[in-house]
Amino acid sequence: MDNFFTSGIPPAPVTLTATLAPAAPTVLDALRLPETLHSAALMLLEIIESAETRSALDQALHRAEGFLYGITTVSALYAVEAADLEKIYRRTRDSRLVAVTP
Repeated sequence: MDNFFTSGIPPAPVTLTATLAPAAPTVLDALRLPETLHSAALMLLEIIESAETRSALDQALHRAEGFLYGITTVSALYAVEAADLEKIYRRTRDSRLVAVTP
């Protein structure tokens, strides 16, 4: 019995036609960040949104601020864009602050 290993004929190519659902729009989309910065900024935003205590919320905000400091230091983002991103982080923190435990 011949197979593609013994016959020398490669198998027919397989075409995969999976389509990915488009990502849900986020508040960060308006900033039009480069993809790598967008995904990191979104991860930090999600950490702020999921904080369960005030201490965790403060830690998440400080982590996001450190990220902003770092990307502006290496000029990966303009100061104006970083300020807009900081406003988003702070608004998210303020709205989450109502729901967290002390």
